[in-house]
Amino acid sequence: RKAEEALRHAHAALEMRIRERTAELTRANADLHAEVTQRQHTEAQLTTALHQKDVLFREVHHRVKNNLQIISSLLSLLSRYISDPQTLQTFNDTRNRIQAMALIHGVLDQANDFARVDFARYLQQLTTHLCHSYGMNANAMAIQTHAQDIWLKTEAAVACGLIVHELVSNALKHGFPNGRAGEIHVSMNHKNRQYRLTVTDNGIGLPAEFNLHTTTSLGFKLVLALANQLSGHLEFESHGG
Repeated sequence: RKAEEALRHAHAALEMRIRERTAELTRANADLHAEVTQRQHTEAQLTTALHQKDVLFREVHHRVKNNLQIISSLLSLLSRYISDPQTLQTFNDTRNRIQAMALIHGVLDQANDFARVDFARYLQQLTTHLCHSYGMNANAMAIQTHAQDIWLKTEAAVACGLIVHELVSNALKHGFPNGRAGEIHVSMNHKNRQYRLTVTDNGIGLPAEFNLHTTTSLGFKLVLALANQLSGHLEFESHGG
């Protein structure tokens, strides 16, 4: 009889422990469910916020591109009232610089990464625009670009794009007189976090007296300033192009 009573007490104690443990597990499960629900809600909010940020960035780049194109169009309209060739050239150069910056925002507007620019794609669009702007015959003038796997921060891409704009424009305007055929090559490569941007052509070359640091050319002064802005330096050679 004592053994049976002890067994009943043990059984009752076990049932009580099971009920207590079950209650603990129920509370823990409820807490876990509440935490999972909260995390899902937070993740949904983050996803919405990221989507809104992407939409905002895309809208910003789209509007900047459109505004720059409007400025370019206004300069184009104003240029129709300019008769002085040198002033007209200055207007057109300024309009092309603005268009070069607009192309950057156009590339970003079409991309999924708003912090970096696919420089190869940008170079292709920029050089194509310059050929059209200067009325170059595609059969007479070939521009080759190469910048495989080069992604630049927006600020660096704008500066490099303007450098390319100035050097390619200079080659197109002065390197191939009287409809002379030729080639221009633009490339960028990198090694150990050092980038090298190269623009070459097979035109008539720079004047023998050309001095990079004393030239009065606004374009070359701009190239020097942009190179300094990028903590870079500029080198040039002129022999057979």
